[in-house]
Amino acid sequence: MSLYEKLPNDLLIAFYEEINKNINLGILSDAMYHELELLKEAADKNKVPLPYIKEEVS
Repeated sequence: MSLYEKLPNDLLIAFYEEINKNINLGILSDAMYHELELLKEAADKNKVPLPYIKEEVS
């Protein structure tokens, strides 16, 4: 079980949105997409729908 699976649902969603936003702003590197995948897996296991976030292409 990953740490993300232990997060409350609202925090899981907020964390996903914040990481994605910071990747798109260039604050975090593209390597953080791996973290997004881990968050998506945790959300799927917890049956939490993540908001659709359009990935920006630079």
